[in-house]
Amino acid sequence: MAKKGQGFNLACAAIEKAIKAAQDHGSKRLPTIVRIAASAGLSPETIRKALAYYREKGILRSAPGRGIILGDTIEAVPAFPVSHKQPPPKQLTWQKALTLLKSDIMAGAFGWDMALPSLKELQRRYGISYRTLKKVLDSCTDERLLVAYGRQYKTFSPGVETSGLRIIVIGQGQKDRSIARGIDGNQFIQTLEHICTKSRIKLEVYASYINDGSVNLIDTATGKQRSIDASDDIIGFIFIAIGPQIKADIRKSLPSRQELDAQLFNPVLRLLWHCKKNVAIYTHDQRFVVPGIISKSPLFQIFCISATGKSAYHVARFLISKGHKRVAYICPFHKAGWSVNRLALLRKVFAETEMAGALSEAVLPEYEELMAVYQEAQQFYDIKPLIHAFAAWKESNKALAIPHMEHAVNTLFERQRLLDTLYNRLVPKLQLIAQDKSITAWICANDGIAEMVLKFLHQQRINLPNDLSLISFDDSPIALDKRLASYNFNVPSVAQLIFQYLLNPGLVRGGRRRKVIEIDGMIVERESVRTI
Repeated sequence: MAKKGQGFNLACAAIEKAIKAAQDHGSKRLPTIVRIAASAGLSPETIRKALAYYREKGILRSAPGRGIILGDTIEAVPAFPVSHKQPPPKQLTWQKALTLLKSDIMAGAFGWDMALPSLKELQRRYGISYRTLKKVLDSCTDERLLVAYGRQYKTFSPGVETSGLRIIVIGQGQKDRSIARGIDGNQFIQTLEHICTKSRIKLEVYASYINDGSVNLIDTATGKQRSIDASDDIIGFIFIAIGPQIKADIRKSLPSRQELDAQLFNPVLRLLWHCKKNVAIYTHDQRFVVPGIISKSPLFQIFCISATGKSAYHVARFLISKGHKRVAYICPFHKAGWSVNRLALLRKVFAETEMAGALSEAVLPEYEELMAVYQEAQQFYDIKPLIHAFAAWKESNKALAIPHMEHAVNTLFERQRLLDTLYNRLVPKLQLIAQDKSITAWICANDGIAEMVLKFLHQQRINLPNDLSLISFDDSPIALDKRLASYNFNVPSVAQLIFQYLLNPGLVRGGRRRKVIEIDGMIVERESVRTI
């Protein structure tokens, strides 16, 4: 204990020295954690623990893209050095293990309603004794995160009679019953269907849209109009806070994305508030804002997948651990906020490891999403001859015509035109970064973009992973088929956690201030990345 207390004091002294040096030079920025640790002969982890003390006091704060800077209360701090006779209280071993186990359960590490590994395996996983493990498991059982049976433990199961009960999913949609689902939206709803089927709970999905100032709901299964009510058979609601894609020419006449989201979402959220039922809000954006009256309600909880922040952090750390010191980020939709935030965090991670300037970029800042490419795509080539040829074939082969086939073919042609447009615009930028042989890894915005990049690499005779490493986001069937390393957003675990929340709200809470619950994803390693 004395040795650890001494290390904390030494870390504080090193930080105070760095603060004093920054003040003497009229600067607000401190050196990186690695540099402070090296100057003091301490580990970066020891410095991080001491920095937490200064952040709590407001003496220091973290600024995206700038690292550690002086906080707002720095002038009110007494002369240095400050005494640190009592370091922050140390968390007990069983409390640390309990926190880790809870995190793993919530992230779906052990599956849904399945047996945990053996006690010996759990002891090795968390590095604790048998007695400590039993204390941790019993605590999780008391909170109903686990269920004990015999000498084993299972992850949560409802344990109540659920037949006849319903969960309602509401997403922003249209009269045609389609809804905006976002990243892996189909997987999210399918996972909910599987869970509800297993638990004998009926899942209903409604598409909402605004008509004449009022909210309209359509059952996506039956096409019938529905209403929001507080029936006793309704366990709770899941609101998918993801807006639809809008063509660029239409968007120009609309307010900002945040204002548009408010117009689309807030009327439905207010209706749900009146039902006095538990509501889980599913979103991709941790900064999602709900109306004030709802933000104070204990019945609402926001759940977020790590689509922008943590995903970029994990990818950057993964490549650094593989020895890559210079990488490139590729995104044709860099006008989108998620891409800007992702690139900023990638830069921050590399800067914190004293690798500032290690990140190059090949982006198209004029596009926000695929729909925004549509008008420009028409100038490259015309697909009308293909469509006319298909129409002629259909006319002469009426017996072979399949319902809705014409729409499917037109959509396929249009999508290919859009992708070709993006590819033609990206090629010059890809050629530039390909010439820099010091860049050893490329990060693609998603698996679809990675597929385009693979086409370019094949044409340039650049082989993966010997000549270059490639990683992307989404972990879609494309990544599986092409054997690409990709970031999986762990959407099924979010669905499982939301289900737990609706059945047992007290077990899954974001704290008194309704902190957003964000579930980490994971990098699925495949053959496209190698160690340098």
